[in-house]
Parts: sequence; structure tokens; C-alpha cells
Amino acid sequence: MAIQFGRGDGSRTARTLRQTRSRCNLRGWIGNYPAVLDRPPGMPQPRPEPDPTPPAWPHCGHGSTPDDPVGCRGIHIPGHTACLAHLAGAERDVYLGTLGPGADLDHRGTPITEDLLNRILDALRDPTTLRPRFGTAWFESATFEGMAQFESVTFEGAAMFESVVFEGIARFPAAIFKGTARFHSATFKKAAWIGSATFKDTAQFESAVFHGAAGLRSVTFEGGAGFKSAMFHGDTEFESATFQGLAQFELVTFEGDAGFGRAAFQRSVNFKGATFRKTIRFASATFAGVARFASVTFEGIALFSDATFENSALFISATFQLTAGFLSVTFDGTASFQSVTFESSALFTSATFHSNAEFQWATFQDDARFESATIYGDTLLEQAVFERSANLGPLVCAGG
Repeated sequence: MAIQFGRGDGSRTARTLRQTRSRCNLRGWIGNYPAVLDRPPGMPQPRPEPDPTPPAWPHCGHGSTPDDPVGCRGIHIPGHTACLAHLAGAERDVYLGTLGPGADLDHRGTPITEDLLNRILDALRDPTTLRPRFGTAWFESATFEGMAQFESVTFEGAAMFESVVFEGIARFPAAIFKGTARFHSATFKKAAWIGSATFKDTAQFESAVFHGAAGLRSVTFEGGAGFKSAMFHGDTEFESATFQGLAQFELVTFEGDAGFGRAAFQRSVNFKGATFRKTIRFASATFAGVARFASVTFEGIALFSDATFENSALFISATFQLTAGFLSVTFDGTASFQSVTFESSALFTSATFHSNAEFQWATFQDDARFESATIYGDTLLEQAVFERSANLGPLVCAGG
């Protein structure tokens, strides 16, 4: 059955819908909807004033001045009044000599050079596996001044990187986090490579800022993964990542291309209020729990081709500014596109809806294509607006 919706012909559209209701359970007819902002580029950022509030721990104070009375915020090494960075050379050697695989560390607020980090890692290196092994690691508010190389490191306890600043490239590939991993409000000024890492407990990246590329390909999150309000300025890769717990991406902004191809969301995932400014790829991704994309803004092309939604897929009030590609997608639960705005082509060719397909109050400003789609539940179109042609044929409506 091929149904063509002509431009601006509301009465003929409504008549066609009524004629097909008996076979397709189409319920509804027609109604209308708006847009978004930006800010000027190229303005130098004002240099932040030193924070006059001292940290909660006993701190080093090295380099304090009348303008910066706090000075270095690094926590004291036990038995000393300086942090590891400002400890005298011989005393630093003695401290590092007390460390071994699995040792607990507390270097909150400490500036850590690339050379100093390498010396810490060597002190923690397991002679059997040759992998550095931390116990509980406290790096809250520390600054890593060069490349931070944590490749193949194991954190046996909690890994606390809250409010850390990574000045250089941050590398955590194949790292294992056995306890809670806290990167809340961390700043990655260059690329962050975390591919193939394993988070066995909660991974918290809320309000983190990634200024460079972020590579999280093939990462395994065995606990919850929290990225609420994070900001990704460069291209971001979550391809083939596995989320075994709840995945939280509310209010996240992706400024570059973002890839979740073949990602597996084994529980619910929430992207409510997120913004994708460039191309987003969820091709062949699997959503086992409820997938929430309510009020998401897709400014670039959105590709969900061959994805599988095993539970409800909720895109309520989302906006697709460029092509929305849902080709060959499988919706096992309710697929809700209520109040969605499709500003460009909406492609549902060969999609399969095993439950209801809800498009009430949706606005299609460009072509809407449903050729070879199969709908087993009801197709709900109350007050949907088709401003250009809609090609629904051949469409199989198998619902009662």
C-alpha cells in the first residue's frame, strides 16, 4: 500500500488517513511548531583569579604571594610540610622507596609532572605482571602537567580524580578500575584515551570537560556510568562500549562527531536534554532497557541504522535539524516520537515496530519515508504535521 501526502492538502491527507484506519489502525490527522542560539567566537578568556580559599587538607603553600596567599595546594607527605612535588630530592626518593604494588596514595592538589608520575608508576609496578597497581588513589584537584600515562594500570581501590586538570594527553587504555572511579568535574585539556578500560564499579564523569578528542572505544562499564552535564569539545568515540549498569548522559553536549556504533546498553540509558552538534552514530547499537532521548537536540545528522531497541524508545520533544536515519531499526517496545520536530528528512525505511509507533503532535518539515516498514501495533498520528510529502508505501500494518 503506497500513501502519498501532498503538500498543503490537509483535507485530502485526513481523508486518506481515515480510509486506511481500518487496516493500519492509524488514528489522527493534522496541526504546527519552532528554533535555537549561539555565541560570538574568538574572545580571549579572562585569566581566573587565584582561589583564596585553602583546601580542606593540610597543604604545601609553596610559592604563596600576596595575590595568591594559598600557594601550592598539594597535600603534605606524611611527616613533612611539603607536597610530593616540592619535597626535597632526597626526601622524595625516600618516600617513593616506601611504595610498592597496591599501595594507597594521597596526592590531592599536587602538581605532578610527567617525570614524577613515571616515578610513582615505577614504584607501584608489579614485578610479575609489570603493570602498576594502586590501592586507593586520591588525586582530587591535582594537576598533571605533561602526558598522564596510566596505560594498563590497575586501581584496586577507589580512584579519585575529581576536579583534576590534565594539561597534556591523558591515557588510560586497558586500565582496570576495581573500585569507584570519580572524574567528576575533571578537565582534559588535550586528548583523553580510555579505550578498552574496565570500570568494575561506578564510573562518575559528571560535569567533566573534554577539550580534545575523547576515545572510549570498547570500554566496559560494569557499574553505573555517569556523564551528566559533561562537555565534549572534540570528536568522541564510544564505539563497541558496553554499559552493564545505568548510563546517564543527561544534558551532555557533544560539540564534535560522536560515535556509539555497536555500543551495548544492557540497562536503561538517559540522554534527556543532550545536544549533539555534529554527526551522531548509533548504528547497530543495542538498547536492552528503556532508551530516553527526550528533548534532545540533534543539530547534525543522526544515524540509528540497524539499531535494536528491546524496550521503550522515547524521543519525546526531540529536535532533528538534519537527516534522522532510522533505517532497518527494530523497535521491540513502544517507539514514542511525540512532539518531535524533523526539520529535514525522516527516514524509517525498513524499520520494524513490534509495538505502538507514536507520532502524535510530531512535525515533519521535509520528506518522511516509511517504505517497507512493518508496524505490528497501532500507528498514532493525532495532530501530526506533514509539511512536505510522506511516503508510507509499501507499508505493512500488522496490528489488530
